[in-house]
Amino acid sequence: MINVLFLFQNPPENPAISNTILIVIITLGIIIIGIGLFKFIEGFYVDFIAKKPLFRHFYLFTKDLNIFQKQVLENDFKFYKRLDIKQQKYFRHRIFKFLSQVEFTGKEGLVIDDEKKYLWPLRPLCSPLVTGIMPLT
Repeated sequence: MINVLFLFQNPPENPAISNTILIVIITLGIIIIGIGLFKFIEGFYVDFIAKKPLFRHFYLFTKDLNIFQKQVLENDFKFYKRLDIKQQKYFRHRIFKFLSQVEFTGKEGLVIDDEKKYLWPLRPLCSPLVTGIMPLT
């Protein structure tokens, strides 16, 4: 900090460099103060007002599923139907991201077709009768 102050005591040889340094320092300060202020406001909101975070998920750009995947969600899953429109959009985005990041490989000659690939992330939402797997208790 003291070194930075010494930079501004002597007349600078190139004022553009000192102005750039000053702008970077001020910008970083504003960002750090903004993050701290947000954390304080969110903590106050959680503790005293709503008992939940200001927002749970924030996606600037959302990806969407294809028509077949949407139909499976809408027709077969009560959980998905109970979500409001915004939550459905975020849920589809999370499924899209999961499917794009995970590679499915079959063992012992099992071929992974599209239906298996699309239904696997949704398996925890299925009833035990549909999956044949009892839920963990």
